[in-house]
Order: sequence, then C-alpha cells, then structure tokens
Amino acid sequence: MSMLQIGATGLMMFLGCTALSATGFGIGMVAMPGLLFVLEPQTAVVMLNTVAIAVEAWIVVQARRDIPFREVLPIVVAGALGVPFAVLILKFADPGVMRIGISLLVLTSAAIATFRLRREFPYSKIVGVIAGLTVGIVLPAFGVGGPLVTLYLLTRSWRRQSVRAAMAFFLLTLDVFGIAGYAVAGFYTAERMTLIALMMIPMLGGLGLGALILRLMSERIFRYAAVSLIVSSSALVLVKELLRL
Repeated sequence: MSMLQIGATGLMMFLGCTALSATGFGIGMVAMPGLLFVLEPQTAVVMLNTVAIAVEAWIVVQARRDIPFREVLPIVVAGALGVPFAVLILKFADPGVMRIGISLLVLTSAAIATFRLRREFPYSKIVGVIAGLTVGIVLPAFGVGGPLVTLYLLTRSWRRQSVRAAMAFFLLTLDVFGIAGYAVAGFYTAERMTLIALMMIPMLGGLGLGALILRLMSERIFRYAAVSLIVSSSALVLVKELLRL
C-alpha cells in the first residue's frame, strides 16, 4: 500500500471510530464508503471490524451499568448465530458485487438512521431477534447494517446512554465471533495485520473525539451531519461500480 492509501484509510477510520465512540454504532456507515476507494472489500471489512472491537470494548466497560442485559441478550444470541453465514459470504463473494452490495446497504442504513430520528414504532421482541439475526449476517460480511438493530432499540424508550451501551455490547459480541471466523477462514494476512496495527492510532483519536462529542454536541445534529457524508460518499462508490458493469 502507498502512503496515500494508508493516510486515506487512517482518515476514514478516525471518522468512523469517532461516530462509534459518540453513538455506539456507525463506524461502517461512516468509514466504509471511503475505504472502498482505497482498499479491496475483504480487506476493508476485516480491518474495520477488527479495529472496531477496541472501541466497542471500551464503551461496554465504561457504560456497563447502562446495558439492559436481559432485553439485549436474545438479540445478541440471534446475531451470533448469523456470523458463520457472514464469513462464508465474505470469503466467496465477488469484490465488485461486494462494493455494490456494501454501498446499497450503507445507503439503506443511512435512510433508516435518518427515518428513526423522526419516528419510533412499537416493535415486538420477535422483531428484535429478527433484526439481530439479519445484522449478524450482513455486518461481519459487509461492515455495515448496525442501524437495523439501533432502530429497534430506540423503540424501547431507553435513555440515550442505554441505547449506546446496548449497541456497543451487541456489536462487540458480533465482532468477537467475526474475528474468530476471519481467523479460521485465513483472512489475517501479514499485510492486513500490519494495516490493523497502523489503524490503532486513528482509532484512539476517534475514541477520544467521540467521547468529547458525546458530552458537548447534540446527538441529533451529529447524526444528521454523518448521514450527509455517508449518503454522498456511498452514492459515489455505487455510481463508480455501476459504470464498470
């Protein structure tokens, strides 16, 4: 990789980790569109989900008292069951098809994130399990999809701190299983491990900035700004790949 590619990757990871630290989700929505310009999809997904685990673990430890474990555990278990299917998708999918699929998922997730800022729906527990299983399949494979579960959690009338902590706990569990699957599938090459080590620096910066944003900035304003960035970058990736067909 060139220094330009490493620098661009670091910037995207800094922005993604900032979003994750501040809201408990969103690293893939924010970082993945830019990563697809400089990395092939499998490397982008493996690197992103591996680096994210540190931020998620920090949130879970720091906000563990805010996690409603009894209500979240069924969703977490459902998500974990979907991880083996995600690893198979990541291993055998065509890179071009993956770029298109990831871009469409990011745009869908962004639309869901925007829509749920305005409305909440009385979803049942079974919907939460279905959402968890769906995200368990798509997130380890494509690096995005978390807002599907976030949308459900927001219907529980929990405080913002509880939603953030619960999402971090859910994503941490998925990434632990996902990393194990990546290792078994042989995804951790020497080059990818080097890239993951380098990305720990922007990860720490994003972790700190996200914590500051959580204290000082309106979450609603931050998410609208992030969604604007997500939609524009994802649309560019999608158009680029469609023109290649």
